Amino acid sequence: MNEIWLSWGDVFQASFKELWWGFIQFTPKFLVAVVLFMVGWLLGNVVARALEQVFGSIFELSLERLGANTQFA
Repeated sequence: MNEIWLSWGDVFQASFKELWWGFIQFTPKFLVAVVLFMVGWLLGNVVARALEQVFGSIFELSLERLGANTQFA
């Protein structure tokens, strides 16, 4: 034990410095995670809409070939 604390003030100051340093290291990782989440969400929406259009057209074509009326009201 090489370090000897002189007072409670030194202990609190050291712990707050460590806490602040942990926050500083965490912030960039959190921001990258938020950006990746948003990109994934947007990409998922684009893929979902594309699949909806593809499968919707396939469904409509198959109904037309079966002779079903696809227009409603």
